[in-house]
Amino acid sequence: GPSPRAVKYSPDGQRVTFLKAREDDGSRFDLWQFDVATGAQSMLVDSTLLEPEEVELSEEEKALRERQRIAGRRGIVSYDWGTADTILVPIGGDLHLVTLDEDGPQTRQLTATDAFEYDAKVSPGGRYVSFIRDEALWAIDLETGAEQRLTPEAEPENAIRYGVAEFVAQEEMSRYTGYWWSPDDRYIAYTRVDESTVDIIPRYDIAAGETSVIEQRYPRAGRPNAVVDLFVRDMETGRTAEYFWRHPDWGEPEDQYLAWVGWGSGGDLNSQIRVARVNRDQTRYETFGTALAAVFLGDLTVTRPDGSITTLYKYGPAGSLDSPETQPHWINLHNDYSFTPSGDARQAIFTHEESGFRHIYRDPPGTPTGPLGENVNYAVTSGDWPVESIVGRDTANTDTLFFTGYKDTPLERHLYTVPLPNKDVRFMNRDEDGAFTMSRTAEPTRITPLGSSWSITMAPDGKSFVGTSSSPDQPPQTGLYRITQPLTEEEIEELGAAALPNSNCIDLTPMSARAEVHCPELMELIAWIEENALDETHPYFPYLGEHTVPHYGTLTAEDGQTLYYSIQKPPNFDPAKTYPVLVNVYGGPGVQTVDRDWERWDDQFYTRQGYIVFRLDNRGTANRGKAFEDVIYRQMGIPEVRDQLLGVEWLKSQPFVDADRIGIQGWSYGGYMTLMTMLQAEPGTFAAAVSGAPVTDWSLYDTFYTERYMDTPQDNPEGYERGSVFYHLDRFEGEMNPLLLIHGMADDNVTFDNTTRLMAALQEQGRVFDLMTYPGQRHGVRGEALGIHLMRTRMAFLDRHLKAEAD
Repeated sequence: GPSPRAVKYSPDGQRVTFLKAREDDGSRFDLWQFDVATGAQSMLVDSTLLEPEEVELSEEEKALRERQRIAGRRGIVSYDWGTADTILVPIGGDLHLVTLDEDGPQTRQLTATDAFEYDAKVSPGGRYVSFIRDEALWAIDLETGAEQRLTPEAEPENAIRYGVAEFVAQEEMSRYTGYWWSPDDRYIAYTRVDESTVDIIPRYDIAAGETSVIEQRYPRAGRPNAVVDLFVRDMETGRTAEYFWRHPDWGEPEDQYLAWVGWGSGGDLNSQIRVARVNRDQTRYETFGTALAAVFLGDLTVTRPDGSITTLYKYGPAGSLDSPETQPHWINLHNDYSFTPSGDARQAIFTHEESGFRHIYRDPPGTPTGPLGENVNYAVTSGDWPVESIVGRDTANTDTLFFTGYKDTPLERHLYTVPLPNKDVRFMNRDEDGAFTMSRTAEPTRITPLGSSWSITMAPDGKSFVGTSSSPDQPPQTGLYRITQPLTEEEIEELGAAALPNSNCIDLTPMSARAEVHCPELMELIAWIEENALDETHPYFPYLGEHTVPHYGTLTAEDGQTLYYSIQKPPNFDPAKTYPVLVNVYGGPGVQTVDRDWERWDDQFYTRQGYIVFRLDNRGTANRGKAFEDVIYRQMGIPEVRDQLLGVEWLKSQPFVDADRIGIQGWSYGGYMTLMTMLQAEPGTFAAAVSGAPVTDWSLYDTFYTERYMDTPQDNPEGYERGSVFYHLDRFEGEMNPLLLIHGMADDNVTFDNTTRLMAALQEQGRVFDLMTYPGQRHGVRGEALGIHLMRTRMAFLDRHLKAEAD
């Protein structure tokens, strides 16, 4: 059913905007609005009016969409709010500014060039529209209409670009931009990316009717990265100064990563530019700020109004660091860093995983330091469960945060609220036995109800949110919700109840009994943005009678850690019969596949074809804490495989499983896991294997991702050797291990040579395998027609090897 994309609040919180697919074309999106006050919905921008004929995307735009996982979408795929009444819409390679007034939306085309403008933004104050054109940063002054280039011209012959994000920033760091406005439009920070240090990997872009060679700068593991410099431009004077963000002791420039850039700190938001940096080993993550005066003037000594003397440093010394995070294995990046006003001071709010789980911390002004000068931070959350991210705060009550996380179960993501700790305040919490304890940290309160998984977009004022929820028996629903307040003392007294401290709950029995507890919901539906009800009008309704839902369970890994699995059985399942099983595997870091969410449509399809579908999240996957993840350090493809084979052994012990008809399949890391699990299993364990777009040798993959988990090939040669598919090929038994390889022939992420090298090695060994390649397709196979073809290809192969015996 329909599901809104790119949901955003307007700056004043009066509108919710989103992208909605057209009824006659599910891959083309228009821009819609939802009026918070009235609940009325309307189309803001019809994509066909701005783009009557589809425009060929530039290579840079194709790559960016691939990195953002929106390749295959057409029409309006992104937009940016400016002021409360302006929206910037890029489409067809040009930019359009939508102004909202009493007569409805008015559209003004800002650019009409042969060049392709992308990464477009409205400056926070609404004066400028900025964008990338010809790999340099440009801006249009909306007051005068004047257009100017803000950076030097790009130098393609020298592999130098401005204002852009390099490959690993986009693909691995979720940093899709290379420039950042200050809140008052006065300054803009931008990158200078020098990729001359990066190896050129010739990539054959093989399409249906032509073949081109792309000279792609691809930093493979152990090889040099791009050099990223940072500059700040004063929009009033045109003056530009370099910001020296790198750490002096972390090695060469290509061995340091720029994770994010922002603005903040001090009484004036524009007084500091803030940066997060990561060392090449990815064991140290630092955020720090430097005064703009120091950036432009160099080291500067100033006298404060109170007579004290302070030195502003052009390069921030250790004392300017904000709670750096250190890990023995690797850092998981995040963007949870902000300042929360508290009186006349500002307090840093951030997350890190040094406790073993990601949690929120507060760094108040005047915080005492430890014996080594490190900050002693106040924990906002704690426990053996992870925070996902901070999503907002209540602007009327700056001591209240909202975050998403997995406190109640690792299978469901929920919205929580928690008051910030304060050195002068203690919270009374109730433990599992009902006893009360005093603590500086309050227990978080879950806002969203159990039974579904949620994604959240908070309103600017923290009073409401747009929530999208789904469960195994309900497809995604998107609603506007109000955050309700706890019962007042008068309401509690009227109920004859007693309030539980630091809670929305009340006792409905005398205090001595504490037998019945009532917890009113902290959220209230205002209106549906997309109810997506499973009624007669829903496109899935005709198939609802055979809808299947998974059963969830746990297994115990060799080190005692808990592994979650799901098993989904065919409609009209008969426990007296035996069934073929399809193990759907991903298994890589940062991803979770076993959760209480609307099930993947392909799993539904497989069950209706008579397959049992099994998924298991092995050690190394997401949302279980660092100890669960760190098991794979320097040995990818080894402990994950043992966990998957543990799941296969459990499957074989089930009376309804045909142990001779078990198949395995996966894509990307899942394609790698398919090969590694098949090759390390006992011969004949799997009757079929389908590997899509697999990494086959980690030395062929990029620096940031691979070295995070494996170090470099130079420092960990044995790990790279044992983690390579080729190391295990001698165990390939030909007809005993039927294999289908699938790959896009223009893949710029897991490059096609990962598969061609495997093809050549199998052919040299005389091993028989099946192959399907997709001309012009990158890391994903896009479009309805090709999606159907891909599924038919899979099913023909799986049915041939997993059903032939039964037939």
